[in-house]
Amino acid sequence: MKENETALRDMSMGDVIDYTIQVYRRNFIKITLLSLIFYVPFTLIYGFISNYLTADMMDLFGYYDKQPDLEALNNLGFTVAAYYLSLFGLSLLYGAYTLTLKPVLDAAIAGIIYNDVVFKKQVSIGDAVKEAFKKFGTLFLNKLLYGCIVVCVGVGAITIVYILLIAYIIAAAVLFTAGSATGTVSEGLLIFLIIVSVIFFIAVIAAMIVLVAYFMAKYGMGIQAVIIENKGAVAGISRCNVLAKKSFWFVNLSYIFAMMLFFAIPTLIQTAAAMLVYVDKNLFNYASTGTQVLGAVFYPFSVVIITMLFIALKIKKEGLDLEVKVDVLLEEQKARESEANGN
Repeated sequence: MKENETALRDMSMGDVIDYTIQVYRRNFIKITLLSLIFYVPFTLIYGFISNYLTADMMDLFGYYDKQPDLEALNNLGFTVAAYYLSLFGLSLLYGAYTLTLKPVLDAAIAGIIYNDVVFKKQVSIGDAVKEAFKKFGTLFLNKLLYGCIVVCVGVGAITIVYILLIAYIIAAAVLFTAGSATGTVSEGLLIFLIIVSVIFFIAVIAAMIVLVAYFMAKYGMGIQAVIIENKGAVAGISRCNVLAKKSFWFVNLSYIFAMMLFFAIPTLIQTAAAMLVYVDKNLFNYASTGTQVLGAVFYPFSVVIITMLFIALKIKKEGLDLEVKVDVLLEEQKARESEANGN
């Protein structure tokens, strides 16, 4: 699509991704400022502390100077308990942020993007934030429900992976044992089992990623339902079910491809920075924290893609484009009548 072309028409997966990039670029300053205000400071503090704790634990075992801290190792139980207790405290802090300020950030971004795309209206940062805070309680509950759904889906996916993996191992063991008993075990059979194992593992992991991504994208639209359609917390979740019904691949592939396209390189950089934990303590801490902050700066893109999916589904399922055109025509007719009466 071109920069000024309207998104209010039936969109394909490619259209959604393309227009998401265009809208993100058009509103880059606003939504980046929102991220700098609401997300980056928390990420900087959280990332630095968590990375410092990880590097400090590695230092304890002598990863950097090859000289373990013998005094700390003598109290290993206490040290490890303190480390995991600190991580648990940080997890609670992250959870509290995710349920409070982050929904406000998401809602403000969604409001800006929706008004831009649907009504061609520019909303100020102050107005977007003010509107989001008005629905703070509803956003909090909706995010809590969303988190419970994603956690349950994630746990279920991991459980399925383990069950399938165990079943496959048992089947492979039976096959290998039967081959050994009959004397038919060969190098070719072993290679075959290895190849099948790798393919099986990749297929299962890919399927689980697709499944989890779908639920993240689908129920992530609850924020949009709350801030744009004034739905309640539970109604926002129900709204996601209605919009995403029979749109599994459209939602899934649009979300996955857009995220891969935008975050592939930053993710590789973050992975490389994380690997520095085995090289240098301070280098790891600063590099990893820096890449996490960079990710926070570009985080709004994920909200933009979900908002665009929300708009695309409203067009597909409910004719949002026609509704807006009718409203525009009615407004123009009203303006003409008012002008005529004034004359």
